[in-house]
Amino acid sequence: MNFPVIFTLSICFFAVANCKLDKKDFGAHLLEVVDVTHDKCQRITGASQALIDEMKKGSFPEDIAMKRYTYCLWMLIMKLREDLVLDSRKLWYYVPDMHKEDAVVYMKCNEEARKLPGDDLVSKIWNMQKCIQKNIDDKHYIYF
Repeated sequence: MNFPVIFTLSICFFAVANCKLDKKDFGAHLLEVVDVTHDKCQRITGASQALIDEMKKGSFPEDIAMKRYTYCLWMLIMKLREDLVLDSRKLWYYVPDMHKEDAVVYMKCNEEARKLPGDDLVSKIWNMQKCIQKNIDDKHYIYF
């Protein structure tokens, strides 16, 4: 193979392999709570690991268990109240240092979700998660 072909294949592999933030790069504070929170939310909601893995890749299956799982993650880790206000200090605590610029996106998406009509908190968090995934670099996307 010549250099241009190898270079192109390497770039394609790198892009596909890095479509989400690897768990080891989550940061110390988030790593402390990831496994326990995942297990608890999966048990509570009945979300399948297959659909969770799809979400890690940026897919959003219209599945009520996945919506509830996503809601559960946010509620347990960020301790959101019924008004769904995201505490920027907690966000900065959990978002890995190299992705602090993404905090602005998280806060903007949270604000937009809170403004949605109705009182279905699960749907609001689901829409917030979609907004976050859509507006941050794929390599920074955190989901577990």
